[in-house]
Amino acid sequence: MATGTALVVGGGIGGCAAALFLARTGMRVTLFEAQPAPRDEVGAFLNLAPNGMAVLTELGIADRVRLAGTPTDGIEFRNHRGRRLGRNPEQLLLIKRGALNRVLRAAVEEQGIGIEFSRRLTGVHDDGRQVTVEFADGSTVRGDLLVGCDGIHSATRRAILPDGPKPKYTGLVGTGGFVRSGITLPPSATMYMTFGLRAFFGYQVTPWGEIYWFQNTPADQPPSKDDPEVHRRFKERLRDLHRDDHYPVPQIIDASDGGIGLFPIYDLETLPAWHVGRTALLGDAAHVMGPHSGQGASMALEDAMVLAAHVRDNPGNVEAALAAYEAERRPRVEHVVRLTRHLGNTKSPGPMGRVIRDLMLPIFLPMGVKTTAKIYHSRPGWGPRRVNANGGKQPSHAA
Repeated sequence: MATGTALVVGGGIGGCAAALFLARTGMRVTLFEAQPAPRDEVGAFLNLAPNGMAVLTELGIADRVRLAGTPTDGIEFRNHRGRRLGRNPEQLLLIKRGALNRVLRAAVEEQGIGIEFSRRLTGVHDDGRQVTVEFADGSTVRGDLLVGCDGIHSATRRAILPDGPKPKYTGLVGTGGFVRSGITLPPSATMYMTFGLRAFFGYQVTPWGEIYWFQNTPADQPPSKDDPEVHRRFKERLRDLHRDDHYPVPQIIDASDGGIGLFPIYDLETLPAWHVGRTALLGDAAHVMGPHSGQGASMALEDAMVLAAHVRDNPGNVEAALAAYEAERRPRVEHVVRLTRHLGNTKSPGPMGRVIRDLMLPIFLPMGVKTTAKIYHSRPGWGPRRVNANGGKQPSHAA
């Protein structure tokens, strides 16, 4: 069992999972969140893949998460005319990000782990024995381990890697929303994804009739999320982009009167390190995962479990634990990042590209299904790690 104090920065999916797993190792854990209060109403939704659900099962909260979401029994791909191009039969869980955050945060509170809000990290100092965190309110706190789970624009990453790569805007904005009235579609456990004439669109209808939808569109600059006029212009743009796509894509956009979520998509070059001294990064703080593979949340959950497993198996040697965590996680994560970038590059081809894609996708989709299946069903697990011949750490089972 590990001992000492763990400081976790970032109260989202990865941060809550890291806090839960680190507490299981025997460490005293405190979770710090920059926002003044939970913001569970902010954000869109995600599909949790089987590998992410396996981590939640290990935490003992998978059933609660399932109750907060709805199953997706497969993804059907269509062209802009509505012709079926293929299907990925993987079982996923569709869930609002805020609902997943609530379940994880409730588990953190049930374990007696402290959560402190309005704690924005501004500095990190490591004296070799402990790490000190400075916050914007002028306060400091010391611990034996610091884990930065504070997202794409991570303050922890900037503090420990000031000369490292910075997130770059990709020129794409993820848009999406929820439709509760104005159009009635039959509930379905299938998520429908359309390679539209001008842009990509996806949706699923829940058992209670609510439509979850998303779309990616180019924009020269990241848009303001809080300006109603920006939202109005984006809705008009989406109407124009999808005006010639099959039913019900244009109709879903028309019925979206509750505001359109705008989520600029960023990328991040490979970091020189995921840890420095007693500080480690996980999730988007360590490796920005675009939305195209649906693996962002699942990779963050896996990171949290693997990091804590190495802390558990290297009691008293935080730096060795963090080095082993990075050595185990990098190959898998970087493979998924490459796949995600590839998927993002195939959604908006030109006219000739559409013809070729529609002809070839039914042939190549089974290969893509095999690739995603390997990601979904290859899981690192919570089991003990063993030292390999090179001195690194590897899982004691096949991952």
